[in-house]
This record gives sequence, structure tokens and C-alpha cells, in this order.
Amino acid sequence: MNRVVMLVLVLGSALPTVARAQFETQQSAAQKLLQADHSAPTTATAPVTLDLSMPGESAWVQRINDNPTLPPSSTGEAALKAQINTTSTPCQPNGGICCDNGCNPCCDACCHNSCWPPAGVFCKHTFELEYVTGFWPSITNRTIGPVVNLNEFVPQIVRLGMMWNNEHPDRNRVRGCFEGIIELDCLPIVEGAGNIVIGGSLLLRYNFRRLRNKRFVPFFQFGGGGEYTDAYLFPASPTGNPFNFILQLGGGGHFFINDHLALSAELVYYHMSNSGISANNLGYNFVNGLFGFSYYFGRNMH
Repeated sequence: MNRVVMLVLVLGSALPTVARAQFETQQSAAQKLLQADHSAPTTATAPVTLDLSMPGESAWVQRINDNPTLPPSSTGEAALKAQINTTSTPCQPNGGICCDNGCNPCCDACCHNSCWPPAGVFCKHTFELEYVTGFWPSITNRTIGPVVNLNEFVPQIVRLGMMWNNEHPDRNRVRGCFEGIIELDCLPIVEGAGNIVIGGSLLLRYNFRRLRNKRFVPFFQFGGGGEYTDAYLFPASPTGNPFNFILQLGGGGHFFINDHLALSAELVYYHMSNSGISANNLGYNFVNGLFGFSYYFGRNMH
């Protein structure tokens, strides 16, 4: 009876030791290195295979991806950083879909600081808020006797745009991004008949495919709309109706200065007339420049 009791006690004390040994054997080499924090630096490298299902290893990979220059907090992390073998192909910042398109999820990790414009700008459902201004003298003016009545404006224009498609470098022709824009116009008249022009337009803009690592992105746009002006109340006005139609087209470009902000400049042809509603239909015609800035935002921005 005493021998049986002693055998049970020996087995009971040995079972926890066996279970602990099996658990330690199942731990991956990468996890052990992650937990290591040796006081003396080591030059040894340890090729390991990461098991991304383990919280410690996946968290470390995310940490390195978020900031590749971050110094390792332990020699275990240093060893892992020396050589890593994973089951997925790493994203390449200087090639493939990341820099050419910017709409791929991997761009947040590997292309964020490698490409201009930043990844996600010219992707479907990204928004652009733009403000531009300038000085517009009309090239058509009402002449009364020997007097030419000049018409000069200081346009204040606000636009809200949304990207309609992802930039696609693999297409043969149309590789860029189409953008629908709502434009609100306020044109104070600083010289000539009237005081103000207020209106708006709908525009279609085509953003040309961006060149890799280039901050400048050109675009072309056209559209139309309508406006109200009090100029019709004045004898020298080039329009005899309070409502006039707008037709415009132009081109320009954006120069990105950070992830969300770009400087804007464009050359635009802008026509306003009442389309024959009134006998006085000389209209306004402008060929002038605009400059300002654009702010990009949306769920695709990284």
C-alpha cells in the first residue's frame, strides 16, 4: 500500500514538468526571440519563420511596418529584423501596384513615404476641397461712343470634387482618374457695369496618370452652369438679362506639398451670356489664370 501511495505522488509531481516542457517546445523560435531581452548585444542572426497567428509576432510586424526606422527594443527583435521568412510576398515600394495605383491596402505600410502624390489620393471615393482665385479682365466689352466700358472681376471659387474611379496604370489609354466637381462662383465686379456675379457649375475633371515620385499632377476639365448678375441694370452691361449661362474649359495641375494638401494653378476659358434671351447678349469672355490650393480627404487616404 505504501508503495502505491509513493508511486502516485511521484507521478503527480512529474506531470506539470512534462506539460511545461511540451508547451515550451510548441513555442516558435520567433516568439522566443521576441520575448528575449539580453543585456549584452549579440551579432548573431536567426532566420526564423513568423507565425502571424501569434499575437506577439503579428504585433511586431505591424510595429516595424508602421515605422521601419524604429530601433528594436530587444536583441530578440534585432535578430528577427536581420532575416525574416514569411508566407506572403513583401510589398515593394518602388514597383508594382503600390506606387502606380496607390489604391492597394499594402500602400499604407510600404509606399506611404515612397510615392508622390501619396497613396490613396486618386482612388475612387476620395474627396477634394479646392479654393482658387485670380484677376479676370473680360476680352469682350461694351463700347458706347468713344468709351470702352471695361469689365474686370476678382473671382472667388470653391469646388468640391469626388474621384469616380481608381487610377489604373495597366489600361492602354485612359490610365488616370475622372473626378466630378460641384463649383460655387462668386465674382465681385471691380470695374465695369454691375456689382456681383453669383452662380455655379458642374465640372468633369480628368486627372492624368501621376508619374512615379513626382509631386505634380496635371488635369483637364470642362463644364457648365448658370449665374445671376445685377449688371443687366446698367446701360453699359454686356448682358440684358439677370440670368446667364456659363460655359468653361481649362487645364492646370496640382503640386503636392504633403499627404493631403496641394497647390493648384490653372488656365481657364470662361464664357457667360444669356443665350439670346435678351437682345443685349454680348456676354463676358475670359481667358485667365486661377491659383489656390486643394485639400484631399476620405477613407482611402492613409
